[in-house]
Amino acid sequence: MNRRGHIHKSMAKETAVADGAARTRSAMLGLTAGLGFALATMAAAHMKLWLPFTPVPVTMQTLVVLLAGLCLGKSWGGLSQAKYLTLGFLGLPAFAGGLAALAAPSGGYLVGFVAAAVIAGGIYSALRSTLGAILACLAGTAVIYLCGCLWLVVLTGGSMPEVLALGVAPFLPGDVLKIAAAVLLVRGPYTGPRLARAFEGLTDNQR
Repeated sequence: MNRRGHIHKSMAKETAVADGAARTRSAMLGLTAGLGFALATMAAAHMKLWLPFTPVPVTMQTLVVLLAGLCLGKSWGGLSQAKYLTLGFLGLPAFAGGLAALAAPSGGYLVGFVAAAVIAGGIYSALRSTLGAILACLAGTAVIYLCGCLWLVVLTGGSMPEVLALGVAPFLPGDVLKIAAAVLLVRGPYTGPRLARAFEGLTDNQR
């Protein structure tokens, strides 16, 4: 093998090592950030408000779920919410109302958090713009509503208009504000670049 061949082999080896190190750093960041968002979702469960006309409490969890998808992407974002559910199964105070919340009217919404983060992350990774962030948040919120309403139908046996009145209408004003907050955080001139740098490499891997 001539000198040029040795140089190319050495460069290829260095590139492979660098790529491996980058993947390891990305995985460690994803695992750490995922756990952070899981804990944030757990904390947000206790920022709750009970309304007299719906069996499902208003919490700040939707905002955290959407941010998980926007910041971490579909894979790590979805995993963060799977971790959140796991924390609840392990007995930590993850749910508003305790572990029984999974069988309660709010159970469908909780399970929907995983799908919402995946869908929001996938859309925003593909459409990296303010419009993309808005569409991602709308789609993610719609998935949470869908999962929640399907479970409410099972529990209550009510008609779809009745379920929408219980499980969607009371939350629309608050969720509009949460969507606006999520979009402002990831697309704002001050917070947007900082969040992008903090989670660099997580969403890009899923484009």
